[in-house]
Amino acid sequence: MASVEAPVISARRTVSPLSMLALLIVGCAARQTVGSSPKLSGRAVVVRDFLHRDEFPPAGMGAYGYLVLTHRSTEETRPRFLRICRAYVAQFEPLDEVYRLDASTFMVTYWPLSTAYSPEKGDHYCDGLIDDYDYRLSNEITSAISELDADGPLLVAWSTRYVAGMDRGDALVLDLSQYGDADIERAFRIWKGRIAKGPPDWHDGFFTERMLENIRNLFQHDGLTIANALKMLSLK
Repeated sequence: MASVEAPVISARRTVSPLSMLALLIVGCAARQTVGSSPKLSGRAVVVRDFLHRDEFPPAGMGAYGYLVLTHRSTEETRPRFLRICRAYVAQFEPLDEVYRLDASTFMVTYWPLSTAYSPEKGDHYCDGLIDDYDYRLSNEITSAISELDADGPLLVAWSTRYVAGMDRGDALVLDLSQYGDADIERAFRIWKGRIAKGPPDWHDGFFTERMLENIRNLFQHDGLTIANALKMLSLK
């Protein structure tokens, strides 16, 4: 008697693009390594300061960050540059106005200047900061971290002072080109939270955070187009 084979039923499971995206994020997060370095001792104080041409920051700071403008201001980009400058001034307290604490607790983000003096505060304060920006230093930094083609601005930090010849190493880098004008302050808040962790923990979870931010910004800018595309793909 011939044996009768049971019919093989193949089931085709449809996975939505959003589900695939979520799985990708979880997978990338799982591949990250968790830092084993000791936590920052003391309370981190996130501040700002000016770095004048040929001036070296004081030694012993907890972190040395730099706001890096990747190109000069033009008539078209000036409004965005002003937004960035105003957010920088608003989000960070000046280093010389905070309480005198242990220098190792200061997480400084510098605005490089090509002059030996700082512009006077007033209605045109940020215009002065932009006009006097040190593009020589910014070009060195973008070259050091291999981001010469970035639209920027970039926020870059090391655990030690930047000196010519340094490479990217364990630098913390946040590219603001992914953020629209309305989200500039949000980007600075993310930077503050991240640099405050201190160099040993900078990169813990940062890859996933940036990916989620990029996805958010993509939907923010092109949400309707992407939503329609995903809908069409899910129907296929």
